[in-house]
Amino acid sequence: MRLFIVTCAWVLSASPLFSQLLSTRISRQHWGLGSFSDIRFGRLSIVHEPTGDQLAVSTLRDIFPASARASTKSASPGDGAPLFIVSHFDGGVRNELGGVFNSFAREPSSAAASIWDRMGARPALRLEFDKREAGFCGMWVHLFNSTAPLESRVYLDASPFDFISFWIRGTSEGEKIRFKLADASWELKEDAVEVGELSRFLPFGSITTDWQRAVIPLANLPDEIRKNELAAISFEVVSSGKGAVEVKTLAFCRDMASLPPLPPLRQTTEQLRAFDKALWVWNTDDIFKDRAKQSKLFNLLEKQNFNHIFLALPYRLSSSRDSGIVIDEKRFRPLLSRLNKMGINVHALIGDKDFIFPEQRAFVTATLENIISFNSRSKPVERFYGIHLDVEPYLLPGFNGTRQDWILANFVGVLEHVSVIAKRANLFTGADIPFWLDVPDEFTGDYLRVNINGTPRRIIDHIIDIMDLVVLMSYRTVADGADGIIMHSSGEIEYAEENGKQVLVGLETHSLPDEDAMTFRGEPTKGLPQNESSTTLVLSPSDDSAMVWLVQPGQFDLFRSFVKTQNIASSSVLSWQVSKSVPVRGDKLSFAKHGIDALDRVMMQSQAGLKDVKSFRGFAIHHFQSFLPMFERSRR
Repeated sequence: MRLFIVTCAWVLSASPLFSQLLSTRISRQHWGLGSFSDIRFGRLSIVHEPTGDQLAVSTLRDIFPASARASTKSASPGDGAPLFIVSHFDGGVRNELGGVFNSFAREPSSAAASIWDRMGARPALRLEFDKREAGFCGMWVHLFNSTAPLESRVYLDASPFDFISFWIRGTSEGEKIRFKLADASWELKEDAVEVGELSRFLPFGSITTDWQRAVIPLANLPDEIRKNELAAISFEVVSSGKGAVEVKTLAFCRDMASLPPLPPLRQTTEQLRAFDKALWVWNTDDIFKDRAKQSKLFNLLEKQNFNHIFLALPYRLSSSRDSGIVIDEKRFRPLLSRLNKMGINVHALIGDKDFIFPEQRAFVTATLENIISFNSRSKPVERFYGIHLDVEPYLLPGFNGTRQDWILANFVGVLEHVSVIAKRANLFTGADIPFWLDVPDEFTGDYLRVNINGTPRRIIDHIIDIMDLVVLMSYRTVADGADGIIMHSSGEIEYAEENGKQVLVGLETHSLPDEDAMTFRGEPTKGLPQNESSTTLVLSPSDDSAMVWLVQPGQFDLFRSFVKTQNIASSSVLSWQVSKSVPVRGDKLSFAKHGIDALDRVMMQSQAGLKDVKSFRGFAIHHFQSFLPMFERSRR
């Protein structure tokens, strides 16, 4: 259920010394390449697994990502009114300009931004931070719709206004925060210009635990900032240590008389409606064999108020293509009976990335017929409620290559095939999908589409149409912000609402490794790499496959020795310098290290942000084997 797309292997050379070189093998056929020398763009990762680092290749293309000219459009809101409130930060992801907020940090410093809403308090934008000597941290608020294409973005023309105003307080006295601004050009550079330390703009001369109004004259803006193209405001932490600040009612004002007051306390909090809760269970074989595990499963389902379970049907890929997955009725009937009597809907969980291949269609069909036949011979209390598909074609080698359209068309095809058969038998159908299926393709700029009867449709729309339920794998550990669960889930949930379908938001509790995600681009250099100061991807073709090495500074002599030892012709070697490296922490995606209290808190925050849309049905937890230890630790 990982969202990273990888082709990886840990290739050990004959000498333990050479094993320091991370490597993997790739296939030209998988990636749809005419020649390895055609590669012009790629992405790869160093995956820091507990057993050792692995090299993973996620993208190889013979073209560059689509480029767009940056917008120069701007507009002044408010229709001439003396006051424009960007946001009260009462809730929701977007402000009145379509902008979002998020935290930023460089290790070892850390930060998190969220809408802080408690009974009898004022909801506010809260920045929690741990500022260390090294690194930096803070949060930003966009003043434009950052999800719009680059060429169509509209920035804020603040020319009619004289002041920026907001209310702020800290959890302790004397927190030091830099206030920064970015216009369109600085935003493209992912940077901002300091306006001043916030104490300069506060009546008490420093941040206190009481609310104060900050007033920043726009006449004080640095010369580098264009007032008519404002793109973001930023709060950068200066003081070291752990702390938090809250921001309320961000506004642009024409004069001091129009400065907005602090909103009153919110005395009541709306009661959240009941939501569904589902659990993936993959280790069905173990549960059959171990009564203690069965008891733990039943206890977990009851205590955590689950009402859906995705129960995997054990099988082996070597099973007969014609017979499909055969259901062991003697083992399944008692288990299904117990679960159904508990009021839990049991979905038969099947799936494999290889199910998209046409040669697997007979196996899938036979499996469906076996489930339907099993239900027809069973008492109502012993039946499956539905069929749930976990088919993840983005785990296939070459998914982010030229074969992607074919892979996605076959992915949608198998979902549609299952849906048609299941609905004839009145079985509820569901499927797991990643949140990024509705993001425009970086190479074409268009949404991922599939042809339906000669008409191209967004893939995400068609999947939602043909399924009764989709589980949106929004694997993040924060609810709010630009990279939070609410933001990643909203588009699919809104489309499902329009079409009468259901969405569960999937959350991860299985431990995921940290990664270093890297990018390279351009024509390859032929022969052994000469620049020893940069991390370099090196490829050695051999017929339809190639070995790939990641050579890091300090390893070039070792690599040359390896090439000589392995009798690799240096003239056949191709290389690209890595142009960008970004660390990706596993605990950004999984709650494994955060614990069950953090999971519960984020689910509550996400519910609050999604509660008004009926198609949002609740959450699905991945998965029993990893969630059980979290649950047991919380009860000690």
